[in-house]
Amino acid sequence: MVLDSCSVPDVCASMDVGPTALRRWIGQVQSLCRYLCRSMGRSMG
Repeated sequence: MVLDSCSVPDVCASMDVGPTALRRWIGQVQSLCRYLCRSMGRSMG
């Protein structure tokens, strides 16, 4: 979505999901990325 510059409505239509579900999934991915970045920073630093 971000890499392809697609809007939330466009992605929802192409994946046949609602905007709330997509936004929740985006939030989960962002949380995972933050967690992984913190974990890697601690082990590498």
